[in-house]
Amino acid sequence: MSIENYHFQRLLPYPESWLIKKLLKSPLFLYRLGLGKLFGNYILILSTTGRHTGNVHRTPVEYFFHEDRFYIISGFGEQPDWFQNIQSSPRVTVQNGYETLCV
Repeated sequence: MSIENYHFQRLLPYPESWLIKKLLKSPLFLYRLGLGKLFGNYILILSTTGRHTGNVHRTPVEYFFHEDRFYIISGFGEQPDWFQNIQSSPRVTVQNGYETLCV
């Protein structure tokens, strides 16, 4: 998996409210309950290594699969932490409801 060098433009305002941030993380809770297959076709769990702490961070992101590759798109440009963590340490794990892959 690699980050392609595309022109990034913020498509959506970055969520500032703690409530919105929690709602965006709700698929993670369902994955932990073993219900990840409900999202298997369009949401995956992206596990990255924190660029400051070195801790593992899990984030639900929308994806599509094409020609044996996962493509994830940030609707918030380069601002999300997961995006910056990948730039710092490109080794990630993806869980798509059916399998977990180290990429």
